[in-house]
Amino acid sequence: MTVQEGRDRFVVVKLTPWLNNKCAGFPDGRDHINVTGLGGGFAAEHLPPPGGLYTCDGVPFLTPDFRGAANDNLALEGETIATPRGPCRRLHFWGFADLGPMGARITLVFSGGGRRGLWLEFSSWKAEAPERGERPGPWSPVTRTADRDVPQPLKTWVQSVPVDDDGDLVAIEVEDMSLLHVLALTLERPGRPAASGRWAP
Repeated sequence: MTVQEGRDRFVVVKLTPWLNNKCAGFPDGRDHINVTGLGGGFAAEHLPPPGGLYTCDGVPFLTPDFRGAANDNLALEGETIATPRGPCRRLHFWGFADLGPMGARITLVFSGGGRRGLWLEFSSWKAEAPERGERPGPWSPVTRTADRDVPQPLKTWVQSVPVDDDGDLVAIEVEDMSLLHVLALTLERPGRPAASGRWAP
């Protein structure tokens, strides 16, 4: 999905095939929330509307579906995420650590067979402020459990990871670290605005 508002600079990756965890819910779906067995999560009405675009400092993210029992985040468990092929300047992740701060290795896979290891980390969702250079994201003033809302705020964060490689990215391999959760992923293409208004190398 190319975000036209960004003049093709940003490409939103649809993570639906890899979502494996439920971290947020509305009051009628509270019994489905289960962040790595912790039995609680975000109150979804305090997060961006499901299926829309959430923007942080100009970077758009596709908001997952927080309704019902649908999984809404990827708890890293060694997945290989296919990405739209093309050069990438930065990776932008919207997510959190349910214990932390916590980090994991990610490996970028390029079309020519090249590979590059990078590091992704998030602060704890209970941290008062970002601890790993992230930007604050949407947050919930309560923790929603199966039977009540607890006055414990939960935070999300936006982390940007420089790529610094001229190859065409085709996939991202993630380490098995289920304490790290990714709600959305956006690729930032390299280049500058061309005369046409689109982004050019």
